[in-house]
Amino acid sequence: MQAKRVLILGIGPIPLENPNFQHGTCLRTWQLTKTLHNDGHELFLICFRVTGSPGAKDRSARKEIHRERLRYLSLTEEECVHLPLIRQYVDEFRPDCVVGTNTYPSSILAQLNPEVPFWADVNGYFMGEAQAKAARYENDHYVKHHWDILLPALLTGDRFSVTSTAQKSVLIGELDLAGRLNCYTFGYEFVGVIPTGREPFEPRPGASQLRGGVVPPDAFVVLWLGGYNLWYDMETLFAGLERAMSLNPRIHYVSTGGALEGQDDYSFDRLRAMIERSPHRARYHFLGWVAFDRVDPLCRECDVGLNVDAACYEAVFGARNRITDMMRVGLPVVTSLSTEISHAVASEQCGWGFAVGDAEAMAQAILLAADHRDELRRRGEKARRYFERHYTLSESGRPLREWVAGSPSKAPDWRCPNAAGWPLPIRAADLRRMSPPRRLAYRYAKFGARGLLAQLLSTRKRPERVVPP
Repeated sequence: MQAKRVLILGIGPIPLENPNFQHGTCLRTWQLTKTLHNDGHELFLICFRVTGSPGAKDRSARKEIHRERLRYLSLTEEECVHLPLIRQYVDEFRPDCVVGTNTYPSSILAQLNPEVPFWADVNGYFMGEAQAKAARYENDHYVKHHWDILLPALLTGDRFSVTSTAQKSVLIGELDLAGRLNCYTFGYEFVGVIPTGREPFEPRPGASQLRGGVVPPDAFVVLWLGGYNLWYDMETLFAGLERAMSLNPRIHYVSTGGALEGQDDYSFDRLRAMIERSPHRARYHFLGWVAFDRVDPLCRECDVGLNVDAACYEAVFGARNRITDMMRVGLPVVTSLSTEISHAVASEQCGWGFAVGDAEAMAQAILLAADHRDELRRRGEKARRYFERHYTLSESGRPLREWVAGSPSKAPDWRCPNAAGWPLPIRAADLRRMSPPRRLAYRYAKFGARGLLAQLLSTRKRPERVVPP
């Protein structure tokens, strides 16, 4: 295999930095990056950073880390959406192909309309997330907003990845709406499934973080790992825990993570408000965001993991980082039966499943696990083995690995008119070669009259310039 030069645009911080706040999009960026790095390719990873607070910009974001065959450049979000800067980095690195990890970075790369082959990762059901947010905030603006982000990637990606087989079907439908299922692409495989993957677990000795301090030494610990997002069912989670705690005084709930402010400003606070009124509130423990290297030892101290989804399409077609992380260390999971991986947990006896919204069934599953320690250990071992067969980096990333290792190429309909009539992004060089009237016509078609006027006024006030690296 000939090593390739691959430029990756993603979201940070990444585990290489051992951050406290770690969003699922950051983990996805590192998953695809580490997968290609393990295969010996030369990588240039550019990320913008997310934080745990609304509007909080990480002003220390600009940093650069070098490892063998890996240059990691961390930028502010404002820099990452400044297309001339990103194009400058692409031109300087001269990659054989480019990869966008997660929908937003894929959208940014798409607007460059790269000359080289372009892999667009759509990590989770993006429009399902839009519906969940629109429902939470009672504002359908989010539907249009999310579609405007997704569409450029659909229009220009050469290959795509998703997190589940179910989502593959959804993305093919979205590609159809975007005009990509046309006479040129008949028989062409657009989409590969890359489930959430991780590096193999390596046990390391360490001091206890929970037992004898946060919880009693003999507690039965139920773990929630990560943030509380729009598509989780706080009412069922609370009711199920209350029922289980009322019947077994050894049960304690431990949670890392917390609110995802700016994404979901309500779910976590709603849960905390319910807990404050609980007679068992002393058995709920919230650790907040913890450093990346503390997560595995923390999981190993707990008895069972927990995942509780709401009834929504995001859960049907999406994935769950927490379930993969728990299975990786051999922690059995009690989960609602919604995502693809949750059905694997139940069918492969890697834990216990319950119907979405059924708090009683959730409580009974926790009580069963607490009363049958041998079965708990057996299912934990099954979870670890299932992870090693399906969710390691080499296995989960096989579609991307094979594409990069082979001869990456543009999709068959590259440079062809869009079959659905969508205006395609035009490369900056082509735009400069256009006559002024044609350039105006292109911008009118793309942005409309108001958008064109806003662009012209913006250009007069702030001439385009390249921010120095």
